[in-house]
Amino acid sequence: MIAIIVALIGLVGVLLTIIADGVLSTRREKRHHDSEVKSASRLVCFELRRALAAAHICVEKKHWWSADVQLTTEAWQKYQSLLALELSDNNWRAVAIAFEAVDNLRTIGAYRLVLGANQQITDSTAEQIAPVRRDIMRGMEALGFQDDSRQSPSSLQSSSASQ
Repeated sequence: MIAIIVALIGLVGVLLTIIADGVLSTRREKRHHDSEVKSASRLVCFELRRALAAAHICVEKKHWWSADVQLTTEAWQKYQSLLALELSDNNWRAVAIAFEAVDNLRTIGAYRLVLGANQQITDSTAEQIAPVRRDIMRGMEALGFQDDSRQSPSSLQSSSASQ
């Protein structure tokens, strides 16, 4: 009888260990997933922030951003499937539209290669970029980030801005 009780106590101990390990493993996986989502959001938002600064220079300053600044979407390409699972439908659409806006900004910005990086842009071109800027801001907000500065980083301004 004592042997059965000892065996049952051992069995209960093993079961409790398995359950505790499962709970801890699940928590670890959730923390890892949450940190991966946070990292993806930050990296994607960084790309949007850079494009927003470039759009701001075009709309407000009426000149192109620095020619050596590339507007990239690599983080978006890498993490869009992860973010698609995490964001609400409305927020997902806002971020997807923001990256379409980045692509549009890059297309519009291709004119600077023809016109020259230091040349002022027309009011018409600036007006075309204004909705692009708005869409990028909405994408950042959907990711939980705000445009915390209306000032564009000086690294994005072309040399004509300082003249």
